Amino acid sequence: MIEIKPVCGKRSTRDWLSVPIVTLAHDPNWVQPLNIAEMERLSPKHNPFFANGEAVMYVGYKDGKPAGRISAQVNRSHLERYQDGTGHFGFFDCINDAEVAAALTGAARVWLKERKLSRMVGPFGFDINQDAGLLVSGFEHRPAVMTSHANVWTGALLERCGLEKVVDLYAYRMSPHNMPPQITRLAGLAKASGRVKVRNIDTSRFYEEAALLFDIFNDAWSDNWGYLPISEKAGRALAAEVRPVMRSKFGWIAEIDGKPAAMMVLLPDVNEVIGPFRGRLFPFNWLKLGTAILRDDWRTARVIMLGIRKEHRATFGASVLSMMVTNIMELSRQYDIDWVEFSWVVETNRQMMALAELAAGKPAKTYRLYGCEL
Repeated sequence: MIEIKPVCGKRSTRDWLSVPIVTLAHDPNWVQPLNIAEMERLSPKHNPFFANGEAVMYVGYKDGKPAGRISAQVNRSHLERYQDGTGHFGFFDCINDAEVAAALTGAARVWLKERKLSRMVGPFGFDINQDAGLLVSGFEHRPAVMTSHANVWTGALLERCGLEKVVDLYAYRMSPHNMPPQITRLAGLAKASGRVKVRNIDTSRFYEEAALLFDIFNDAWSDNWGYLPISEKAGRALAAEVRPVMRSKFGWIAEIDGKPAAMMVLLPDVNEVIGPFRGRLFPFNWLKLGTAILRDDWRTARVIMLGIRKEHRATFGASVLSMMVTNIMELSRQYDIDWVEFSWVVETNRQMMALAELAAGKPAKTYRLYGCEL
């Protein structure tokens, strides 16, 4: 017997959190997110998505046991910008059972149709500036911080439910010890111009600097597929989330002719530490995490933001972004870093794909967004 129930109350919330454990506990590459962080993602009080959006979360049960989950959400910021009648789904996870998957996606479809929407795209958790896409290749690699994992069968389940590919998002992994000479050469062009200066962010003015980073990001990424600007509220929430691990040396701002024009932000990969926690921060795992942050001894990292203002893209795009990337090589001298992930790069962004492939080769992971008409 298959039942689909909305999340409402402590018991169903526990069932929601248990679904990835049911489906992914066998996978040694999966890192269970911290329960406290996942709870905050669902909370209108903590997640800025709910300031201009609404969502429902469903758990699928088979024979009385949690077997899958999905969210359906209306993002009014997306509808105001694109006027395309598109609703979204997210957090899709399921045992390898087509009937459970069909019941879950069916519930999401019905909820969105009731809100007069004509198309469903996802997964997003809850929008494109949070967790986006379903892993369809690169299952053999551990996920980096603030990215997701999936089973090899999950994409096929969505396809059996009538969803088709919309667009792919790529994750590239670069060894900072093997910087391609082309990147160094392009960076040299920016330096030789005499017009470009790069500085680290000033963490004594952290939230002011974060606002500047998001301002550059919003301009740099405004032509990308599915782009939504990071609002002031969302920016402050993201800044607060990364503040415990952020150091001045992990963020860079490039100035062209004295004006902030490009930026890059790297996060230490705390998934190295939280893997054994099994989602629990208390009673003692918080101390282990805090000790790791204070020790500041990382082996992996992720670039979560990289971009240059549109006005400089034609003249300085490749050279300034390459100059930013070379900063990772300089930083890696302080660590024994195995890899740095650039993610996500949408497949329609040819310039960024070319730079990422020059620095890192072919994508290590592919995340796919699926869609269907309602």
